[in-house]
Amino acid sequence: MAFYSYKNFSNFHLAFQTMFIITTGEGWNYYMYDSWTWGVYCEPGWNCGSILSPIYFVAFVMIVQFIMINLFALVVIDQFEMYYMSEDNPIEKFKRTYDIFLLQWMQMTMKYRGVKMREKQLFDFFRKLKPPLGLPDEDTDSHRNTIKRIVLKMGIRSDGGYIYYNEMLYRCMRRQFGNFRLGKKLQIAELLT
Repeated sequence: MAFYSYKNFSNFHLAFQTMFIITTGEGWNYYMYDSWTWGVYCEPGWNCGSILSPIYFVAFVMIVQFIMINLFALVVIDQFEMYYMSEDNPIEKFKRTYDIFLLQWMQMTMKYRGVKMREKQLFDFFRKLKPPLGLPDEDTDSHRNTIKRIVLKMGIRSDGGYIYYNEMLYRCMRRQFGNFRLGKKLQIAELLT
């Protein structure tokens, strides 16, 4: 009897308090079953309920839980971005690098609508591409040979004398970010030996 003295719907204050308790998920199904009492088990003025109460309670609980989960996720993500994501994180580096790549790609491939470029343009592409993806722009034979060796190491595949966007993007980003884990593994292996 004491249990039901402050968890009921007899006035607005107690109904609000009961719904708040249901919001936390604490025994909401008991309240639903108690408010479902009707017919021969109903005692007028004490425990008469409605046949529609299960629909109300299930809908209320689902909506509230959905909102609470979204709020919880929002707070976690917000705190993560605020305190743990630095301005110099890998995702931001990738976005900045991608913007540099895309700008140069569009300038070099206007003739082919941004889809592909000629294999002959590869040297000029890397000379004009800004750091960190680009290679220094010097006009000496030794420097040209260095650029050619780097491009050969990248393993850029051509198809009929053309290099396509996806291939070029993959190879450039792999050159820039691909050795990140490998370097750490090699350092650990060197420490162990």
